[in-house]
Amino acid sequence: MIYSLQESEWMKKLTTREQEEILHLTVLSEINKKFPIALEHQKKFLKAFIQLMEDANLEVADALYESYAALISSVTIQEELNFKTFILEEGGMLTLEESTRMLSHGTTGLQIWPAALWLAEWILENPDVFENKSVLELGCGVGFTGLFTALTCNVQQYVFTDWHRKVLQSLCRNLNLNLKQRQRGDATLCRNCLDNFDNPNTDSDMICKTLRRRGGGEEEEEEEEEEEEEDLLDVIGDGKEDGAGGTVHLASLDWEQADCDVKRFVKPDVVLAADVIFEPKLLPSLAETLKVFLNNQKGNEVTAYIASSVRNEETFAHFLREIDSSEIGRRSKGPSKEIFHFDRSCPMKLLKLYSRK
Repeated sequence: MIYSLQESEWMKKLTTREQEEILHLTVLSEINKKFPIALEHQKKFLKAFIQLMEDANLEVADALYESYAALISSVTIQEELNFKTFILEEGGMLTLEESTRMLSHGTTGLQIWPAALWLAEWILENPDVFENKSVLELGCGVGFTGLFTALTCNVQQYVFTDWHRKVLQSLCRNLNLNLKQRQRGDATLCRNCLDNFDNPNTDSDMICKTLRRRGGGEEEEEEEEEEEEEDLLDVIGDGKEDGAGGTVHLASLDWEQADCDVKRFVKPDVVLAADVIFEPKLLPSLAETLKVFLNNQKGNEVTAYIASSVRNEETFAHFLREIDSSEIGRRSKGPSKEIFHFDRSCPMKLLKLYSRK
């Protein structure tokens, strides 16, 4: 549940003790001490909180003034990273590290973008779409959409894909942060996938042998290749145990590379992507990549759900032309409820895509 400071009448009647309770649930909470959100956000929150109390002619708790003073007097260092924590419906938490900058290390993939939150709202309303399914995400970024899906839906397998090395390394940290301590019954983290992207000397275009085997790849490899793949990955327990959650993998995927392990061996039931429609020169490759995955599952219909903030109408229209010419059908979708707090001023679209073959 999200409450607005300005619109919540009950907040205009708070005692000093209740104000302190809110303070300890937010700025002074254990989760914020361990994984702090951006300093500027904390300052803005406390400033608005104090202003609301003063405007309502309420006695303001000393702890509010003290906490605000501590924040504004702290040495200001340009933060490179901060954390965002989301409370899940069943009481769990999803904490993500992200960059404070829109563009960092030459990529925009180190931030959580609005379309990812919007897509998650739709996923929460439609868990049956992912029930016991193999899901692949394109342009996963820091991992919000995938982690949300893996933790709230009963997926069989979830494969995160992106291309930029820094993005994949950030994703590794977020997967470790959210899945490493999970209990049986939750999503199982593929340990050697993480080792692959933590090791700068590893060929990141390769995928783990479990994904290769499930995708119909050769089971008998040359001894040298087999040893190399052992270094890349063997899933803990070799996959999903009875009664356990799905297995989580990650892989490097360059849309412009026509022949790669991910496109050949990963056969998803569902493809997801959020805020990947922004670079016109990549749209033909994106459409072709979608076409490959929508057509590579024998006997089962594959669907893709692509969420996008429409910042440029022509760029979005360009994407529609590309998929229309790629024998891909489309329908419009969208969530019915607002769950997350984010800027909704930019129009958003959610497309369900399917093969017309």
